[in-house]
Amino acid sequence: MRKTLSLVCAAFCLAAASGAVRAEQVDNPAYVAWSKHKPGTTVTYKSTTDIKMSGQSISTEATVTQTLKEVKPEGAVVEITGKVSTGGQEQAIPARTITVLAKIEKGKEGLPAEMKGEVSDMKIGKDTVEVNGKKYETETREYSMKMTEPIAMTSQSKSWTTTDVPGGMLKSETKTTTPYESTTTMSLVGVETK
Repeated sequence: MRKTLSLVCAAFCLAAASGAVRAEQVDNPAYVAWSKHKPGTTVTYKSTTDIKMSGQSISTEATVTQTLKEVKPEGAVVEITGKVSTGGQEQAIPARTITVLAKIEKGKEGLPAEMKGEVSDMKIGKDTVEVNGKKYETETREYSMKMTEPIAMTSQSKSWTTTDVPGGMLKSETKTTTPYESTTTMSLVGVETK
């Protein structure tokens, strides 16, 4: 009886401990890159997307500006604004505010925080990238992703990041295969630090 009670207690303690285990948290490189700057700092990106869907091709160009609003110990508050042009028609992208967390789950560094899905075939490397006449030593990440949110999508991506620019992103390339085929390239075109 005493042995059975000990086994039940041990099993309960083990179950309680395993429920409390969290994924290891590490410094978020994007937060580190933002935290070096003062509010008002901006980064601007240009992107192009070519979509093939239902036998038609559509091309869009977008300009997105991220503005640092506040740096707190738990995260950096960033406002995102921009405009997108399709077939000569320009439309404003509604402003939104995000919080770039100071800590993230290990292995999710350099991945889009707002996208939910399964990442596979991750390859991490190094590369030198020139942007606006300046060379940066970057970390590269190449991976496949099956996203579930904000929409179901299968894609392959590569990104070039460095903590030497606010927010950390220098450029990225993404190819989707489902639910449609598309290629998106995004590059840093402007930085204004405060």
